[in-house]
This record gives sequence, C-alpha cells and structure tokens, in this order.
Amino acid sequence: SALAVKYLHTKQREEFYSLWEYKEEPDDFFNTFFRTFKMTTHQFSTLFEEHLKRRFRIEMLLAFSGIVWSLLPFILLLAWLRKRWLNQKIKKTWEAAPFTVEEDPSPPEKTEDLT
Repeated sequence: SALAVKYLHTKQREEFYSLWEYKEEPDDFFNTFFRTFKMTTHQFSTLFEEHLKRRFRIEMLLAFSGIVWSLLPFILLLAWLRKRWLNQKIKKTWEAAPFTVEEDPSPPEKTEDLT
C-alpha cells in the first residue's frame, strides 16, 4: 500500500493532493477515488500491477548485481588465502630439496698479463 501511495504521489501529484479536498464529504472512497483520478480502483490496481512487474524485474537485476559486488571481497580473500597456501607449499618443497652447487668442469681462463 505504501508503494501504491508513493506511485500516486509521484505519477499524479496534483490529483493526489486534490484527493484530500474530498475528505469532508460523506461519500465512499471508491467514488472519491474515481472523481479524483478518473479511474476505478480496479483499473488502478491493474495499472499498478503492471508497474510493479516492471519494477520487480529492475529490482531483481539490481539485487543480483548487488549480490555479486557483495561477494567479490570474499572471493578475493579466498583467492589470496589459496595463493598464500600454495606459496607456502612451494617454499616447503624448496627447503626440503637438497641444495647442491654445481662446479664448472672447465678450468678457469688464464688472464694474460700484458705488462
């Protein structure tokens, strides 16, 4: 109902304010609504239902993108933790591997003294 009032206020502002001019008359709401907005409550209900369907699609799209952006930091955190875990695993394998220095089989080159 709050969305219906907001819809009437934004889409038909002048008629919305003129609705309150009829508040003192002892007429029923349906006649007052018809005189003010030039449509029955059933017609408004159909019109408002179409508006809500369009709005629902837009809201679902926004909600989906909001969910993606809210999950992104957690995904990045998990990726960082995975990379850290893999780096620690690589570091342990490097530390466990024997460290050998290969000697160059060729003899060192002799430098000639040109003096």
